[in-house]
Amino acid sequence: MPRSPFSYANIASTLALVITVGGGGVAVAAAVADNSVGTRQIKNLGVGRVDLARGAVDGRKVRDRSLTGVDVRDGTLTGADIDERSLVLPPASSNAVIRGGEPSGSGALAPSGTGMDVASLTFDAPADGVALVTVQAVFKAVDAGAGHLNVQVHDGDSDRFSCNWDAGDAGDGYDQHQSCSGVVPVAAGRHTYTLRITENQQPVRRASLVHGAQVLVVFQPGATQ
Repeated sequence: MPRSPFSYANIASTLALVITVGGGGVAVAAAVADNSVGTRQIKNLGVGRVDLARGAVDGRKVRDRSLTGVDVRDGTLTGADIDERSLVLPPASSNAVIRGGEPSGSGALAPSGTGMDVASLTFDAPADGVALVTVQAVFKAVDAGAGHLNVQVHDGDSDRFSCNWDAGDAGDGYDQHQSCSGVVPVAAGRHTYTLRITENQQPVRRASLVHGAQVLVVFQPGATQ
């Protein structure tokens, strides 16, 4: 009888080779111990989002200061997510400075055509900036048909702005409240704003009465006109 070319040893060795090549992955996987795969065993860029379980990455897994604004979706942060103690407010020096001069008492204006200083305010600007200067007063016309009042606001010898007021109607009381404002540049240092009123009557009559004339200043450091 012819002898078979296949022996038990040949069959056994061939089967072992097939199992080693084809089923080796199963054997290796079964042989990996828990927590034995680390960063050195993972190929760079080998792990994607699909490999991470939902909620597996939290703040403890993210390196401090590694996230920026582009990593945060718009509208996902609210006031409840922000520690108010971490907010930095503007320095107090950037806030407006408000000053008000004492209102004047009652008195008559100078004769027609002559300017009269009726109120002033002096303040020290801590820095360059701008000021909103407001002047106001209440009037009583002594004669019917009194003319208009020319108003000028000076800072020292400099004329800052002007306007025209009405002295009101002749009567028993002060019935005409007037005011005007102007925005002026301010340099650091002391400033004195003066309200000057000139009454214009044609022909010249008795001067109108003025009461409660006042200068108010709102100064904003660092601003420009």
